[in-house]
Amino acid sequence: SLILDFGRELHGGLKLVVGSGSAANFRMRIRLGESVAETCSEIEGGTATNDHATRDMVVTVPRYGQIEIGNSGFRFARIDLLDEASLYLKEITAVFRYRNMPYLGSFRCSDDLLNDIWVTGAYTVQLNMQEYIWDGIKRDRLIWLGDMHPETNTISTVFGDEESFYASLDLAVEQYPLPNWFNGMSAYSMWYLIIQYDWYRHFGNLIFLKKHADYILGLIDLIDSRVEEDGSEHLADGRFLDWPSSPNKEGVEAGYRALLCWALQDGAQLCSLLGDENKAQK
Repeated sequence: SLILDFGRELHGGLKLVVGSGSAANFRMRIRLGESVAETCSEIEGGTATNDHATRDMVVTVPRYGQIEIGNSGFRFARIDLLDEASLYLKEITAVFRYRNMPYLGSFRCSDDLLNDIWVTGAYTVQLNMQEYIWDGIKRDRLIWLGDMHPETNTISTVFGDEESFYASLDLAVEQYPLPNWFNGMSAYSMWYLIIQYDWYRHFGNLIFLKKHADYILGLIDLIDSRVEEDGSEHLADGRFLDWPSSPNKEGVEAGYRALLCWALQDGAQLCSLLGDENKAQK
């Protein structure tokens, strides 16, 4: 086996080019990781995972050919030859996939560590900006509206008016038509209203808001239908705010109420922008 260090974290996979060998094809185990330790770990009983994005796989590699494998976040790659054979491995290339965008926003201070943290955060979000805004480049290949707010804030301040935002929200409303909640969770639908208003405040794209007008106004009606005159609400039986808060039931209840207020305050602004003052007042 051998371990390769590509020098920095990236999103993509590997391209293997094989020359001559003692067999027509060979079985190889490929393990991708952020660390050397991860490339040496096992799925069963180990510390690594194949959850959402496969990073530990067995592939058949041809003699006198090339093959591209993998779709994950990694810096290191370990390759094990599983067969009793010999081969001439000519080339191993990291296939790096990302949006080549200028950094329009920047941050500098007197603390070099804080500067490095900022750059790492911005670069991580850049890797997540593929055809859609993924939740985590090493794992999830889904659009999670409830997790997207920190990313969209980063994108708007660092990369500007970026098309992956529009593609992501277009796909989300297509996947979760009303009266469904985004990702099956009412809190995530409330985040959608917040994200839409924040993005408009940055870039003033009224055309995109109007494209989503029916969904925005329909979602506000759906939320309103779950709030009673006395202020009580029944948005969902199962409430999910975020993972760390889940054991704290009182905290989740308070968080839901705060998120509801925030989302509907932004929702009122969206209604005004869309010319529906009656709904804004309601």
